[in-house]
Amino acid sequence: MKKLQEQLHAPFPPGEIEWRVITSKGGAKPFAIVAPYVDARAITRRLDEVFGIDGWTNNIQIVNDGVICTLTVWMEDKWISRSDGANTTKIEPVKGGISDALKRAAALFGIGKYLYYVPTPLFADLSTERISNNTVKLDDRRYYWKPPEINLYEEAMKAYENILSGKEPDKSPEQDRTQGRPKAGDPVQEWELEKMKDLPIVAVDYFKSQGYTRLQVADFCRSKDWDIEKVTIAVDELTSSY
Repeated sequence: MKKLQEQLHAPFPPGEIEWRVITSKGGAKPFAIVAPYVDARAITRRLDEVFGIDGWTNNIQIVNDGVICTLTVWMEDKWISRSDGANTTKIEPVKGGISDALKRAAALFGIGKYLYYVPTPLFADLSTERISNNTVKLDDRRYYWKPPEINLYEEAMKAYENILSGKEPDKSPEQDRTQGRPKAGDPVQEWELEKMKDLPIVAVDYFKSQGYTRLQVADFCRSKDWDIEKVTIAVDELTSSY
């Protein structure tokens, strides 16, 4: 089982990492914040490598304006399924939604999950010279950009270890958490750190792009009573104009 977990959690080669601009701004000091990700093809290759082409399957459901992917793998002599969903995308709505849902479902098995812990924000190198094929338009001017040169897996593991070792203590350890929730500004509770791991990738990407601290993420979720569906809807509304 340990070997299987190592295969699932293994970092992707640099050549399989894609980057996208999360937010950018022109002016006197233009900048672009970028985020790493892997595409659906990298996910399916990992599944084939770990489980074999006949050792996994996925089921897709189209629900309203979203997609639910149920990923099933053969593990420890039994089939195990995990599901997650995504909204349809602006470009190739259904195809994009299926791809995002697959990636989120795969992350529940640990595939690519380390990318969630990469420290943010990550600033791209911008230049008016052609330093790469990536472009972003700021103030009607084209800039070329390339992602920062960092070891994503190493930095993600450092950040994850810091999260584990830097947990703020519960304000009232003996408090029955069913009797009340922490208020805005209260220290982040251990159970809140656990719930953060269940946040959908759309919310994770948004919080990263805005440079949110753990406390700011907790306060945002507290305002929605830690209802993951409400958090997702709120984030979708905030990013609908992107």
